Amino acid sequence: MAELPATDFGGKVVIAARLLDDASKSAGQKFAFETTHEYHKTRDSNDTATKDGTIYSYGDVTTELTVEMISSDFALKDMMESAIDNNSIVEFWRIFTDRKGTADGSYVMEYMRGRLNDYDENADADDFVTLSLDVNVDGKPQKGEGVFSVTDNDKGYEFRDLSVVSAPAG
Repeated sequence: MAELPATDFGGKVVIAARLLDDASKSAGQKFAFETTHEYHKTRDSNDTATKDGTIYSYGDVTTELTVEMISSDFALKDMMESAIDNNSIVEFWRIFTDRKGTADGSYVMEYMRGRLNDYDENADADDFVTLSLDVNVDGKPQKGEGVFSVTDNDKGYEFRDLSVVSAPAG
């Protein structure tokens, strides 16, 4: 039987964020207990019928990011609610934790900036409070590598900025 090709698994791609205005004060933060995210690119097209057949014209690519999580980090929840209330620009990283970068502790990432266009908290009686965010991404996301700490405990992943770390993370 032929072996299946390697594929990306959803659990191996995580999202981190911070307010652009806070870039000089704080590191990006991974969303705790993210359940899913959707990364969607689309391009509008228009068709024109001609005597020789249909021809198309195309618009620019637009990118949207939707993230859903259990609302467990009040500082992050407050930051995202403030971002939509104040129309703040938010930085986002898609971190591919199974794709190591060329430097120690680095991983392949996609970096993007955008504004939240939807903030939705859902508080069912018999379930966790969940948070859903929709973002329109400005411009084109940029691919690169960045330092990120992946831990092997039940807490999942912890974000680490680019500063010097005195001891390796457990």
